[in-house]
Formats: sequence, structure tokens, C-alpha cells
Amino acid sequence: MAFERKKLYTEHYYEWIVGFLGVRKRKYTHYKKLLRLLWDIPYTWIIPDDENRYLDGYGLRSRFCFEMDMTDRQYREFYTECTRRVSVLEVLAAFSRRTVDKFTMSSFYGAFFWMIFIDNLGLTDCRDDNFDENYVTEVINRWLEMDFGPNGEGSLVNFQSDEIDISVTDLWTAMNYYMREHPEMEEID
Repeated sequence: MAFERKKLYTEHYYEWIVGFLGVRKRKYTHYKKLLRLLWDIPYTWIIPDDENRYLDGYGLRSRFCFEMDMTDRQYREFYTECTRRVSVLEVLAAFSRRTVDKFTMSSFYGAFFWMIFIDNLGLTDCRDDNFDENYVTEVINRWLEMDFGPNGEGSLVNFQSDEIDISVTDLWTAMNYYMREHPEMEEID
């Protein structure tokens, strides 16, 4: 594999994640500022089981190395360079992948990222021409701090029923409830 050495490994990795989420698809090309900010915000968690989402995000790094067919030297260089904490973007990308693999027949991992997570967080209008960094940072911080209602409004997923209080529920459990309430999402593509 030949990387442009003008770019750092982490920049190649960022571009790989963006491609993984389908940003090259026409309707998503105007979200570069949003994606870069999500890349810059470290993922934190309050619910102990949400550490698993952090580990999924960290695991994307190994997947990247594998898909890029890195040599042992390149692998060591990548991990030496990529010492940053796992970002919100990495966690959302990995969570999208896990959700799609578990619940759908789709291979478009960006589907849940764009159509559910970004939409439910209220960030759909945050295109480059309408980007407000303070607003996005506030929304993400509220989500990370679990500062949203029991139905999940302002979170990655929200519910019509009051069967579960998402403000005290880990993400994977919440997603399982969400998919039970929205079986049509199994057909997402």
C-alpha cells in the first residue's frame, strides 16, 4: 500500500472514515465542517456499558489498518501517530456499522449515521453553508452528558413510547428498543 507521505496516517484514516460513511454520495458532500468537528471532539461516556462504544470506535483503527493492507512497519507508525483519544466521529461510525450489521441487510454503514443519528441529534441542517460550531458543540456535549429527556429527544435515538428511559440507558440497549419500535429501519439502504 502506498500512502502519500505528504499526509499523515491520521489524515488517511479520517478520509477512510468519511468514505465509510458515504460522504462521497452527493447529498452528504456539504457536511465537511460537521464531520471535522465530530472528529475533533473526544468521545466520553457516563453509563459504564457505553465504554463498549469507545472500544468499537477504537476498533475502527484496526479495521482501517487491515483494509489498507498495512505492513508491520506502517501499522506501528500509524499507532505511534494516532495516539489521540477516540472521537465522536469514530464512535458514531463504528456504532453505525454495528447497528447495520446486526439489524439490516444493508452494506451502507452511513445510513444510520445520517438518517438516524445526525437527524435525531438535530444536526441535519448543519451543512457547510449553515454551520454553527457553537451549536454543534452544545448538541454533542448535551448528548455525551446524557442531558436529554427520557424519550431520547436530543440523543441518537428517540422513542414514541415510554417503555424505556433512554437518559439512563446505554446506547446498545437503546438501539435495540429503537429497532423494535421502528422495524421499517431494517429495510434502510
